[in-house]
Amino acid sequence: MRKEILAVVVALSIFGVSIENNVFAKEVAVNMKNPENINALRNFISLNQNNGDFLKAEIKNIKLEISSDGIIKRSMNGSVSTINYNSQYGSDCKFLKLFNWNGYFAALIYDNISGEKQVIISGLGFIWQPVEYDYFAESDINYVYGTKYKVNDIDVYGDQLYLACDDGIVIVITPCVKCYKLKKFSDNDIKTISFQGDTVKLNENTQLAFEIPISDIRQNNISVEEAFNMKSSGALFIDVRDENEFNQYHYNDSINIPVSRILEILKYDRNAVLIFFCKSGGRAGKALSEAQKMGFVNVYNVGSVDKLIEY
Repeated sequence: MRKEILAVVVALSIFGVSIENNVFAKEVAVNMKNPENINALRNFISLNQNNGDFLKAEIKNIKLEISSDGIIKRSMNGSVSTINYNSQYGSDCKFLKLFNWNGYFAALIYDNISGEKQVIISGLGFIWQPVEYDYFAESDINYVYGTKYKVNDIDVYGDQLYLACDDGIVIVITPCVKCYKLKKFSDNDIKTISFQGDTVKLNENTQLAFEIPISDIRQNNISVEEAFNMKSSGALFIDVRDENEFNQYHYNDSINIPVSRILEILKYDRNAVLIFFCKSGGRAGKALSEAQKMGFVNVYNVGSVDKLIEY
C-alpha cells in the first residue's frame, strides 16, 4: 500500500495538486485497481478540486457526488468508485441539478455543443439514459407525437418530476409512463421551476414570475395498471362510496372510507400513497382534493371500482 500511495502522490503532483497529508492519496490508492491509471486519477482530482461545489443525492445504500464537469463518485456498500460521464458517453456536458426521484437518480445536464438541456436518469448512478416524453395521457394543447420540447429547468415534488419548458409549458413525468401530463401556463418561456409548500413558483425572481397551486399541475389520474403496480409497492386502495354501496360489491383488498368521512384518512402518514375510487371517479376526485388540503402528497384517482374488479 505504501508504494501505491507514493505512486498516487507523485501522479497528483504532476497535475499540480498540493497534498498536505496522504489521506486523499490513500483513498485513491485503495479505490483503484491500478494506481497508475492516469484517467482514474484525473477523475478523483477533478472531483476533489471542486472545493465542495458538486451535486449530491442518495438512494438507499448508494451515494452520488457529481462535479459540474461530469465526474461521478459513487459510494455503495462501503465501496467507492468513479467514472467520467463525458468520457463514457463521448459527450461534452455539464451537470446542473441532481435529484432522488422515485428510486432513481435524475439529473439535468447542459450539452456544451448543442446548447440544449436534457433530463437523464439512472438506477445505480453509472449507467444513464434520457427521459423520453413524446406521449401524454393528458394535455391541454394539441401536440404532435414525437415533438421535442425545450427543457430549461427541473424539480421534484413527491413522486413526480416537473420540467419547465419553452412556450410556457410544464411537463409532468410520473412513475407511470402512460400517465405523463403536459400543461401550458403562459405564452412566455418558463425558465425556472421550484416548489414552496404546495405552491409552484415559475420564472422566480424575474419580471415574468408567477405562482400556481400544486393541484393545478400535479398528475393525479392514473391507469388501472399503474394502480396495481403502486399497490404492489404498498399503496392503499380506498373506496369512497357509501357503506351500503360498498357492501353490495367491492374490490376485495380495499378500504371503505366514504367521502363524507374522508377525515378518517388522517390516521395514515402524510407520505402514504392513497389511491381513491368510487362508482365513476367523481367522488374519488373530491376525496383526492380534500386529502391534498390535509397535506397528503401521493394521492391518486383511478376512477371506477368496476375497472379494478374487471382488470
